[in-house]
Amino acid sequence: MYRGETLITGIGQGFITVTPLQLAVATTAIANKGILFQPTLLKNTQASDDIIIVSKKDSYIQIPIKNIQNWEDVIDGMKQAIYAPKGTGRNLNKALPYTLKAGKTGTAQVFSFDNTIEQYFEEKLDEKLRDHALFTGFCPY
Repeated sequence: MYRGETLITGIGQGFITVTPLQLAVATTAIANKGILFQPTLLKNTQASDDIIIVSKKDSYIQIPIKNIQNWEDVIDGMKQAIYAPKGTGRNLNKALPYTLKAGKTGTAQVFSFDNTIEQYFEEKLDEKLRDHALFTGFCPY
């Protein structure tokens, strides 16, 4: 990590490596104000009236935090990404069948290269190797 990266990472602009599942777990922890659920793969039972019955109880921990207002500040920032006039996700609610309440946009880099000797030219790359848009969010707010 280099000097100055703490600030940009803190606002979600830094370079991090996560899997989609890790991103979903982190987003869930923010939406639940610090309740961190353990992801579980399980087979469910479906009743005849299309209600899914899950027999396993969720396991979770509470992330310790000195000032609970910090959760509210992060969630409000994610809300602004959707509802502020210049929010990076402001157009998403137009295409969804439900109302998105809070989110974070980003870029998923498919592969890395040595930028001291190479440059990123999107048009020269196969589409599957280009950087991809990334979004995580939750509702209700």
